[in-house]
Amino acid sequence: MDYGIAIPSYINAWKDVQAAEKAGFTHAWFFDSQLIYSDVWATMALAAENTKIAVKIAVLRIPIQSAIKPPAKGPIARLAIRIDVTDPTA
Repeated sequence: MDYGIAIPSYINAWKDVQAAEKAGFTHAWFFDSQLIYSDVWATMALAAENTKIAVKIAVLRIPIQSAIKPPAKGPIARLAIRIDVTDPTA
């Protein structure tokens, strides 16, 4: 069975993702808020770079984030390969 965990986007969240991976979780969901949390893409990139767990976006503020383009290379570009866009209601 697959188990996921929701983690707020803060810069050291990758450490929580490592702990979740060791505990048997298969994926981590990150949610986005420009007023409260760190950049969701940077947080997910660090988690993807330091773990093998699947990283996913639970909530993304599209009107704000759609104007932000990830760089063509580096950890965020590699993250784009690992992002699994999933409908959590399915």
